[in-house]
Amino acid sequence: NLIDKNKFRVVVDEFSDLLDAYSYRDKAIDSLLNSVSNFSHVSYISATPIKPEYYPKQLVGLDEYEIDWGSYQQVAVTRKKTNKPYLNVCSIIENYKTAGEQGLLMPNGSYSKTAYFFVNSVNSIINIIDTASLKPSEVRVICSNNKVNQSKLDVFKIETALDKEKQFNFITSAAFKGCDFYSETGVIYVVSNVSNSNTLISIDTDIRQIAGRIRNSNNPFNKNIFHIYNTDNSLLNEEQFEQLIQQKK
Repeated sequence: NLIDKNKFRVVVDEFSDLLDAYSYRDKAIDSLLNSVSNFSHVSYISATPIKPEYYPKQLVGLDEYEIDWGSYQQVAVTRKKTNKPYLNVCSIIENYKTAGEQGLLMPNGSYSKTAYFFVNSVNSIINIIDTASLKPSEVRVICSNNKVNQSKLDVFKIETALDKEKQFNFITSAAFKGCDFYSETGVIYVVSNVSNSNTLISIDTDIRQIAGRIRNSNNPFNKNIFHIYNTDNSLLNEEQFEQLIQQKK
């Protein structure tokens, strides 16, 4: 109420979150949309926009602009379906450790010395760390910095994207967006476990955001992602998925 609504412009970044987060942040989002509607200039931006048919009513009918970035290289996602995603991660960790100083030989012929595991569950990260017998000197965990998470992690500290890279880097959704990682040989692994809904990602938004986290142009793997996942009998058909989206909308 203290801001002159005719002199200032409002920019709402990552507006796709308006849909993704509405199921548990409806009051905050309603308040935001109602507040900014009083401004003469409002822009909603996102690198991963939602489909226009899923827009909140406040966005319907607004002018739309799409930035043409010119030529770009497509990100390749290699999918690995497994009954036990976390054990598969432990196997990857073991391969890194036995590969030695040269690093792990990847399919493109380059060597990787560091791994970035994007998995949205602190409990799952602890499970992997314990199973793989990792030490604090080998691990960087990036998650929400609160007492509950720190208590779970015990001797493993909660770190940030600005802290020094380690051989094995675990990242929760706290850093899926808006964090830049700098790694010359880091490889991105996205880990989903159907038995833990927190780890399930949105193909439209989350995986596209994750794809851009490592910023080094000299990284030979910055156009590659490995998705480790499992499935069960709860897969939705198209009609069920549409019903879910309408419910969220």
